[in-house]
Amino acid sequence: MWCASLARRRYAFIPDAKIVGTVFVNCVANAVATHTQNATLHLVPRGGATFAGDVVGRAAGAVTDASWGRVVELGTLTLGGSRDVVVPMRLPAGAATYLEATVTFPDPRGGGGGGAAASSTGEASEAHATLDGASRAASRDATAALARASVVRAVFSAVKDADANRGQKANRDMAALVRKVAALEAESDGDARVVALKADVDGRLLKARRFWQGRPRVSGRRFERERLSFDRRRRGPQV
Repeated sequence: MWCASLARRRYAFIPDAKIVGTVFVNCVANAVATHTQNATLHLVPRGGATFAGDVVGRAAGAVTDASWGRVVELGTLTLGGSRDVVVPMRLPAGAATYLEATVTFPDPRGGGGGGAAASSTGEASEAHATLDGASRAASRDATAALARASVVRAVFSAVKDADANRGQKANRDMAALVRKVAALEAESDGDARVVALKADVDGRLLKARRFWQGRPRVSGRRFERERLSFDRRRRGPQV
């Protein structure tokens, strides 16, 4: 899990020699489908809105605070793909814009389009796209994103606590996660993404938790394996 984080999701797990060919094919397919390897998201509160907490499910090193807002490292972006970023905010009353979100990434084509900043030095220019957030209505996409990010945050925390022999805290956090995902499933009105995620939490993750209660010294490694399996299923096919 930590290797995947350090590599910004460019990581493959090979459990035995038979999987080497599959991993190689997947890596080539991912490389062909990758639009950029270094995308960043700039978040700027507007109209009196403020951030109300950390970016959910992101490592501390992937988020930078600035005087004007926050910068979130997204890493790789695939063609036609999407990426969820969950940011708690306090919103003012009314219907005015409360957030400006800008994605930037190197553009090797050099100024191809209105969203690209040309470079006079011959280096790759920077492409960007900006959207304003004004809607205050909850959406199924937002609920699904919050559920996924909450699971990622809780599992990272559980691995850390288990490796530090804070087993009781890890247990409490996992129990709270089960309740939270169940509540989000009810709120999602049967969204297939949240239903599948709850099945993962009730199945694999709780199985890892029960295993850990009896064998605390291997809990961190077991949680790590379960988390990697969950993350692969969450991302879906990578071709």
